[in-house]
Amino acid sequence: MNTSLQQLYETALNHPEQYPAFYQQLLRSEVYCLGTRDAQQHLHFQLLQTEQGEQAIAFYLSLAKLNQDAGADADFVMMNAEKLFSITKGATLVMNPASEDSKEFLPDEVAAILNFSQNKSL
Repeated sequence: MNTSLQQLYETALNHPEQYPAFYQQLLRSEVYCLGTRDAQQHLHFQLLQTEQGEQAIAFYLSLAKLNQDAGADADFVMMNAEKLFSITKGATLVMNPASEDSKEFLPDEVAAILNFSQNKSL
């Protein structure tokens, strides 16, 4: 599923009208986040620094991209993207951060995507 998600994202880059379809599919997909779970199953995300100097949570559309960017021994957790967006409200997220087509999701954008999704008008 994530291969088609990557293709949908690449299409949206050239055809912005495709972003709603990409966001719908993204929220239904499993993504890969740098981080770990502790013994109590609490998530601990590995943060990275954006070009603007802010802290951000990285996530990847595929395990292959994560391994390519962070190495095969990187700690990661897999989770549904909608859950990731919901539990990290207020945080900046970066999709495929080392990729030439990475995307930064600012807190307001994350809230709007979740709001549209919940209203089924995305």
